[in-house]
Amino acid sequence: MSVSRLLLHRAPGSPPARAAMMLSDMLGLQMEYNDVKFLQLEHKSPEFKKLNPMGTVPVLQDGDFIISESHAIMKYLLSKYGGDKRELLYPSDVRTRAVVDQCMFFNAGVFFAAFMSVGRATFTGSIYAPTAQHIEEIESSYSVVDAYLQARAYVAADRLTLADLAVGATASTAQTFIKTDVDKFPRCADWLSRLHEEEVFKTVMAPGVAYFAKVINKIWQHNNNTVGMSPILYKLAASPPACAVRMVAHIIGLKLDYKEPDISKMEHKSPDYLKLNPLGTIPVLVDDDFILADSHAIMIYLLSKYGGEHSERLYPSDVRRRAVVNQVMFFDTGILFVRIKVVALPTIMEGMKAPTQKHLNDLEEAYGMVEAYASKYKYIAADHLTIADLSLAMTMGAAQVIHKLDHKKFPNTWNWLSLVEKEPYFIQIGLPGIAKFNTAMQYYTARNNQ
Repeated sequence: MSVSRLLLHRAPGSPPARAAMMLSDMLGLQMEYNDVKFLQLEHKSPEFKKLNPMGTVPVLQDGDFIISESHAIMKYLLSKYGGDKRELLYPSDVRTRAVVDQCMFFNAGVFFAAFMSVGRATFTGSIYAPTAQHIEEIESSYSVVDAYLQARAYVAADRLTLADLAVGATASTAQTFIKTDVDKFPRCADWLSRLHEEEVFKTVMAPGVAYFAKVINKIWQHNNNTVGMSPILYKLAASPPACAVRMVAHIIGLKLDYKEPDISKMEHKSPDYLKLNPLGTIPVLVDDDFILADSHAIMIYLLSKYGGEHSERLYPSDVRRRAVVNQVMFFDTGILFVRIKVVALPTIMEGMKAPTQKHLNDLEEAYGMVEAYASKYKYIAADHLTIADLSLAMTMGAAQVIHKLDHKKFPNTWNWLSLVEKEPYFIQIGLPGIAKFNTAMQYYTARNNQ
């Protein structure tokens, strides 16, 4: 068969482009390459958009025929030029082919989408490392691959197919963000190891991964330097509001520097601290020459300035949805947290021996308000997690040392809290903060009753 001029427009570190390149190599095609300059936005130029209106790579030109999207390109190349490799790489058996298609659509719509979520945030300058959510999404894809491999040696069959080239390219490059944990995803890790022994992965894929890692790490370093000195958060490990702020920073991948005032020495009431925050409360954020107090205001500010793609989900721009988030956050600061503070501060600072019955009644009443909020949505202010969940869940967690929540009386609140407490950042930051608060309250209560 005569072969017209084959030209692949690519980015050297692009996993989809490398997948198409691997297939081209396996078929022995004489492919020419044009490296699209992404950092110069060449992919958004009118000339490139004539080739591909989506402005993505790869794009294949086979003579006067133009096609984009790596999976479609791979199927086209195999159909036209595959010869005796067609049956091996894209079996004609209806069921086997359907499984190959399933894996390729998973790669396009789920795995590579999670991969690009990190890429977009990196190239827009909003992160200098994958966020907790990014890692969770990529590991979720690793778990899907691991599940596919339960039934077969490769992702779609007992031999290597197009699906392995596509998914393997994404998985190989995703190692730059987070390595496949062999204990959590043993089949996925083993499959990747076997792929990396394939000659085409060594000669075509590995250089692409190395190039991508070099570029992405350089951009992360630039983003980190551009941000300059990290914002400073004055916090206490046991402070529920400070923990809520720290969780937001963790989610969006923002590095904070921390300072801990010694409240036993009343440093939070010192003249220097009161210049930062006349209220003498914690937390306080110092971002260059900008100073901000109150955890709720700080969380909104951090999302607005540094949140990138996370902002819309955590603090929706829709007027009504944002109003509901604000409603819960003002309830948190004006009612629930106040009803904890009137017990905690006298216990720690003034020797109070136990909460009064009124204190307990007030908390019980506040729990009823939370129950009403929790009955409307999956989370406290929406059907997905928002900053209102982080604030209120921290306050509710701290309240338990004063007055336990009756899960039978407040089932919606109980279910909501259980949901939030399973989040990885809540496990890492929120629960230890609550435990420290509980320990402090128990210590001072015991001391006050001696």
